[in-house]
Amino acid sequence: MKILPKVTRRQKLDSLSLCAQGVNQVDAATATGISLSTVKRAKRKQKRYGDVEGGHRKSGPKPKFTSDIINASSFIAALTLRSFFS
Repeated sequence: MKILPKVTRRQKLDSLSLCAQGVNQVDAATATGISLSTVKRAKRKQKRYGDVEGGHRKSGPKPKFTSDIINASSFIAALTLRSFFS
């Protein structure tokens, strides 16, 4: 089995740019050095998610602190520093 090099985001964006200029998908794929299926997939993800890399879920554990807790702790720290320098 042949391992293909990773297709860069720039290649996908360039191929979609060529398609937007009126070049057909086959020629855009050939010009950017990627496969036709990659161009079609990038176009579909661009339309569905608003990004050519869209649809990925974040991996790893969920954060232990929510943004509300972080904002509250920042506020408390600011009040503490303010009273310290007063």
